[in-house]
Amino acid sequence: MQYRPEPIRRFPLSPIDRFLERTCLVLLILSFGTAFIAFFFLPDQIVINYRGDRPDCLGSKLYVFLPILLSAFCYLLFYGISKYANLLRSPAAASEEARLRQYRRSIRIMRWFKLFLILSFSIELSETLRLTFRPSRGINSLAITIETLLVAIPVCYLLFALIRNFRRRVFTKN
Repeated sequence: MQYRPEPIRRFPLSPIDRFLERTCLVLLILSFGTAFIAFFFLPDQIVINYRGDRPDCLGSKLYVFLPILLSAFCYLLFYGISKYANLLRSPAAASEEARLRQYRRSIRIMRWFKLFLILSFSIELSETLRLTFRPSRGINSLAITIETLLVAIPVCYLLFALIRNFRRRVFTKN
């Protein structure tokens, strides 16, 4: 099957896309502000890993910026991919309407995935700060569950979409 590069496309953002982009930016700004303010109140060594209910490993208080840096990296990565998605290949045999629909869906999925990743890193930051200031309460299993779901839901969705797409290609006649 022949592939051809796509022309540059700029679509107006739908209300859902605007909401997703703004939510990601607000979460990034709030996370950075929280970490920046908390940095001045943290001790020099904070707990960065737990084994069971007991602290396992200590680290520098600069660790609170790691989730924010990872969030910012994910945001910029997905932003760049969505901005220059025309560099991705699409089958030449696909109709223009099908390519546009695929493009919009893939960009929307990336925006949702970006939001889930940023939420997950924000929860990680909040748990790190909570355990630093109130270590006697131990690990919050609800936060771990939510964090796991925030990563597992989009991954499962992508896997199901890939399986469905594969089944369509294998079981349909050309």
